[in-house]
Amino acid sequence: MARSNSPGDILSATPSVPVIAYVPEPKTIIQNPQLPDPELKGEIQNASFSDVVALESSLRYDGGRQAWLTLIGGICAMTATYGYGNAFGVYQDRYVREGVASASSISWIGSIQIFLTMVSGIYTGPLVDRGYIRHMIFIGSVIFVFSLFMVSIVNIHHYYQLLLTQGIGMGIGGGLIYVPTIAAQSQHWLKHRPFAIGITFAGISLGGIIYPIMVNQMLVNGVSFAWTVRASAFTVLGLLVMANICIYPRRYSSRDSSVVSPIDGVATISFWSLFLDIPFILTNIGAFLGLLGNFYPYFYTQLYATTHGTDDTFAFYTLAILGVGAIVGRIASGVYAPTLGIFNSVILSGVCYAAVVFGLFGITTVAGITIYALLSGFFTGTLFVTIASAALSFTKSPAEAGMRAGLSFTISSFGPLIGGPINGALLGNKLAWNKTIIFTGASFVECNVSLRTAH
Repeated sequence: MARSNSPGDILSATPSVPVIAYVPEPKTIIQNPQLPDPELKGEIQNASFSDVVALESSLRYDGGRQAWLTLIGGICAMTATYGYGNAFGVYQDRYVREGVASASSISWIGSIQIFLTMVSGIYTGPLVDRGYIRHMIFIGSVIFVFSLFMVSIVNIHHYYQLLLTQGIGMGIGGGLIYVPTIAAQSQHWLKHRPFAIGITFAGISLGGIIYPIMVNQMLVNGVSFAWTVRASAFTVLGLLVMANICIYPRRYSSRDSSVVSPIDGVATISFWSLFLDIPFILTNIGAFLGLLGNFYPYFYTQLYATTHGTDDTFAFYTLAILGVGAIVGRIASGVYAPTLGIFNSVILSGVCYAAVVFGLFGITTVAGITIYALLSGFFTGTLFVTIASAALSFTKSPAEAGMRAGLSFTISSFGPLIGGPINGALLGNKLAWNKTIIFTGASFVECNVSLRTAH
């Protein structure tokens, strides 16, 4: 994957994709210049540090047919997979109201799906470096679509069937697509990489708009649950076909070790020594605490609206409103974070979202819930993009970027895994919303304390 020597490119990193462009001193190695022309291998091996940087910068980035097609394919992939996960609140509302299981048990389905998607970087990251981007996207597409079609034929009152298909199956399939899709963007974009990845992430929010409206409207109009899910599955299938056609990784592979050019040696770092990097660990604890409450609005906003006297038509659109706010937040984070600083951006988002959550104590009207959905979508979207960059900003050498990204992603992914079920248990059958509000708001306060200490 291409590297640059621009510190601002750190902002383009995601929890699962170690897109780090960091050159702290002339003795640092530039790993995998990833030049598509094999004839340049000899030049790279004998090049000085400045020559390697110049050669890498001379490659074509930030444009061209393949770059734009890859960006379009990335939007399609994120909309189809992670975007579908963001619409889980529709299923949460329906399963709870039909008495399938408790709110906490149902939350495990969506939480496991998101967890398996996020934690996938542990095994997909190395495969990306070996050139298997298109292979993983294809296999993940098959698993994801198959699992979604299976949701349409299971008995929804058999909880284990929903857990296997909607939780585990779709989570594994989405995980195989998520990391390779973001990695492909980073290979084609250099100067505009943060913006390109922000646009790709906006596909997640786009899915959070499309699917809730689609599923809710079909159910309201008398379409059976089975055919509603199938219709959404056909939509996902079309988007993933587009993704498989459009996404083009650059034609190189780090399996060719001769492309790696040591310039004056490289300082290595062991995995276990990362646990002694206290600011780095504190940042990841903050990421865990932030993601613990980050998906609260996506799971419970529609249920909150329906239980506070709003009509079903409005309640059905609350997740779509969330998605609109998240789109703006994900794109905006790539614009203002370089100015404010990555840590200041994360902390500001956390403080603002905690205030928005605590505001739910006084929100019961349509106007209030609309404002809450927009603001929570914006700040959770911003936080999701920037919090990974904060953790990866501790990278001292490109050689340790993947290691740090893997550890960071693993720690933080447990937040969404347990956050939804904890809120479901606190909510209970009596719908004690005050408990969930306090828990979610407190998690962001603690997140800010941890991040501020690390900073």
